[in-house]
Amino acid sequence: MMADTLDGESIPQMKKTAELKKAVTDILGLRLAKYDASIEEDEKLLKMDLPARKRMAIEVRLGEKRIIKKALDRVDAWDVPPPTKRVKT
Repeated sequence: MMADTLDGESIPQMKKTAELKKAVTDILGLRLAKYDASIEEDEKLLKMDLPARKRMAIEVRLGEKRIIKKALDRVDAWDVPPPTKRVKT
């Protein structure tokens, strides 16, 4: 199994750049925008009396949104140097 061969040292580290930060933020933002309901709306729904299957579906959807939101928060906190401009020589 591939997961057994991965460890912290076999995964390459990325250089965090402004371009990478923007790309990841854009992708995560687009993914979060695909959901019809907000996190707050899902939390309100879970306070209601719902059929078990609907409740489970909302819990899964809410969990996905929380994971994406946490990833967005982490990427937003990246300390990246400003882009440098190359000077022609």
